[in-house]
Amino acid sequence: MIWIIVLTIWSFALVGYALRRRWQPSMDVPVRLLVWLLLFLVGWEVGADRSLVRSWRSLGADALCVTLLTVVSCAVGARLFLRCVRVPVCAPPAGGRRPAGTLWANVRSNLVYVGFFLVGGAISFSSWFPPLPAGASSVALFLLLAAVGFHIGQSDTLRASLRRVDRRLLLLPFVTIVSTWAGALLTSIVLPHHTVAEWLAVGSGFGYYSLSGILISEAISPALGTIAIAHNILRELCVLLGAPFLARLCGPLAPVSVGGATSGDTSLPAIAAASGSVFVPLSIYHGVAVDFTVPFLVSFFCSL
Repeated sequence: MIWIIVLTIWSFALVGYALRRRWQPSMDVPVRLLVWLLLFLVGWEVGADRSLVRSWRSLGADALCVTLLTVVSCAVGARLFLRCVRVPVCAPPAGGRRPAGTLWANVRSNLVYVGFFLVGGAISFSSWFPPLPAGASSVALFLLLAAVGFHIGQSDTLRASLRRVDRRLLLLPFVTIVSTWAGALLTSIVLPHHTVAEWLAVGSGFGYYSLSGILISEAISPALGTIAIAHNILRELCVLLGAPFLARLCGPLAPVSVGGATSGDTSLPAIAAASGSVFVPLSIYHGVAVDFTVPFLVSFFCSL
């Protein structure tokens, strides 16, 4: 599975890179539609399992636990990293306010994703329609991986943001990954009914709930995939709603690290308002770098 994912992403990334000067279609709409479709299909698979639906409370509790531990671990890791590199930073903006419209737009986007998952589950649970064809979600998954790879190949965001980032801060994605794994390891101690590798797979979504949840559902179980989706949505909401608190308590790098893969897009306005616009290039670089590791790390831990 992991090698197919690697080959799919890299192949289409090379195609996108080769065509970047001749043809640059916007991939936002195709990627969004594929994510909606995949979440609907995962919800359908979850709804078809009656015992899984009845255990929604325990799944939610598991997602909340792993979220709290990984968020705290990333915030502490970012604070220690900032002390080690000794980069002079300005104090975070007082209050960390951001436009209400931006916050609502990001929260609404999350609600739409959750809605597709719930609708798929409700339709499947009601037994109104026949079962899905075998492999339907796998086909949709690899279409999404191809679209993501093509978009990565055509994007100049990472190269542009690298030129504006203090060299001492380039290791922040590594700090985020290791800190997230530390939180996942703690979760495996608190909640031993899943293996260490399974919790590491859940944590390695880094906020990229659509792709990581689907990969885990396909490779391990819809139950763990549901936990992964809920955990990554909660992780993103922690940044959208709590970025000022994180910045004041653990420094301006904390919202960036907690944002994980979302720090370069949906969480960026909240991070910029809480930590300061000087951290926008770093946040974009961090989001793209962490985002790129998700399919590889999740697939690796799922294979253990």
